[in-house]
Amino acid sequence: MLLITPIASRADEGSELRRAKYHGADAKVMLRCIDQDGHAVSNAYVSSGFTPDGSFERAVACNGMTDEHGIYSVAGKSNGELMFAITKAGYYRTQAHEFLYKRPDVFVSNGRWQPYGMTNTVVLKRKVNPVVMHVKWNSPKNIFPSQGVFYGYDMEAGDWVKPFGKGIVADFHARHERRIGARPLDITTSLTLLFTNAMDGAYCMKADTSGSTMKTVMRADTNALYQKEFVFTYERTPGKARKNTYPTVDDYFVLRTRTEVNERGAIKRAHYAKIVGKCEVAKSDRFDFFYYFNPNANDPNLEADTTKNLLNPGDLGFAP
Repeated sequence: MLLITPIASRADEGSELRRAKYHGADAKVMLRCIDQDGHAVSNAYVSSGFTPDGSFERAVACNGMTDEHGIYSVAGKSNGELMFAITKAGYYRTQAHEFLYKRPDVFVSNGRWQPYGMTNTVVLKRKVNPVVMHVKWNSPKNIFPSQGVFYGYDMEAGDWVKPFGKGIVADFHARHERRIGARPLDITTSLTLLFTNAMDGAYCMKADTSGSTMKTVMRADTNALYQKEFVFTYERTPGKARKNTYPTVDDYFVLRTRTEVNERGAIKRAHYAKIVGKCEVAKSDRFDFFYYFNPNANDPNLEADTTKNLLNPGDLGFAP
């Protein structure tokens, strides 16, 4: 009997979980809202809800404000899905669609999701010091003049450097190559980003995928190792595994450019920028990338004020 009991118990837990996924079970989740420094965020508006059976039409809304400790309690019948969005003036919105049953410590017992009253910590990032930047993405004018040649790109001007554009200073150089074989689906492409100026470079990071609209760091790390060259390749050859090292939507790069050094080799002046998401070349040889360039020298701030854009005046309509 001692050997059979735990097996039966696990079977009961499994059947309860299956019933809860299809028909719902009582759930209570304490949303604990903190900022990036770990301080409780009170009086934040929470728009949340459970779906009893997975149908959005029958979702039960649960809206309110966080208390002085940053806590808001969401309770109702749920199939294991929890949706919420948290907002407050002076903070970046955070929203998520979570599945309770994917947590290793969560189970269903006696018609309830357990632990009943579980805590879910949510980070609501505080706006620190947004600055107006040069912002650009996927311009139809960003066409490589030719393949196999490095061309300088001026992020402040948003164009290739002269004589291929109106740019003056090359923040980096880019080269694109494409080979198309005789057989179908036989293609190889590469994109190289090169920083030729002393102390210029970039480092790669992964975006915050927790649900915040602020997905990148707000400041560049001035002590980081800035890499001088990045080579991205795509290879699709019949009979071989596909290879793709291009950045994904969850990648981004922090750049240091236009660096000037003193007689001791120490940095005396530099600019900082970030390239977010995919960085690739379209079939038309268009260079597709999305960037923010801080025009203020020696300011590692990467938190953009997206109500304005120095390259195209106007509200960008999205968070940085």
